[in-house]
Amino acid sequence: MKRSEGDPGRPDAVEAMTLEAALKRLEEIAARLETGNLDLATSLVLYREARDLHAVCVARLAAAEHDLQILMADGSLVTERAPEEPER
Repeated sequence: MKRSEGDPGRPDAVEAMTLEAALKRLEEIAARLETGNLDLATSLVLYREARDLHAVCVARLAAAEHDLQILMADGSLVTERAPEEPER
């Protein structure tokens, strides 16, 4: 599968994506992969793109967390976990 200059799957294009755009593209890729109607080569290309998108999302979230730490007035960041749902 050949990629064009405007293709969001290109590594440089993926790096430039916002968190929201990367998450949306990940959802699109997951939907396509879940159909099971893709050939192996296309599936591998999409998997690699998803891996790159995941890395971008992790980096964007880490940067946001860092920014929040800087913005906290007393310098502390309290991380609260949501209560776990009871098993059914």
